Amino acid sequence: MYPMITTTAPPPFTKDAYWRNCERPGRFQDWTLLGIALLAAIPFVCGNLVIFWYRKRKYFRAQGVDLVLASSTAGLIWLISAFVVNQHFKRQKGSFFSICPLWSFWLQFTLGFCFWLSLLALRLHHLYLLSAREKQMEALQIWLFYIPLLLTPSIIFSLFATVYDASKYIE
Repeated sequence: MYPMITTTAPPPFTKDAYWRNCERPGRFQDWTLLGIALLAAIPFVCGNLVIFWYRKRKYFRAQGVDLVLASSTAGLIWLISAFVVNQHFKRQKGSFFSICPLWSFWLQFTLGFCFWLSLLALRLHHLYLLSAREKQMEALQIWLFYIPLLLTPSIIFSLFATVYDASKYIE
């Protein structure tokens, strides 16, 4: 009388099912994105070289050249590790790029994002001290006290994430 409706269960999750739903790494779009990132990094690196070259000038000393260059380096580490972590390119098992905790927690999170953010906060604090109180922060105080203090939570997080193998990579 009425047609019988049958349903079938979806196939079990396999590696092939994962790649059918996602784009494979190393496609044209990935190479295009890498090219755009490299083209954007060229003036960025050139600007940092100019700052480094003229670091003795009064204007650049007021900006805190070491903080500017370190935050730029942290930003580049963050960008490079984002390409690895987001699987824009295939990571061979057993290679340097397949060490997930290194790329996910240590390079992208701790030495990339958190280091960049803490250096940005220190630069703003440095500029406040220069403009409001007309005194400079000492470099030793910055690198031995403020940076470790600001990075302590992310280092603790990365240690726990590494020890408990929080990063699982689907190969």
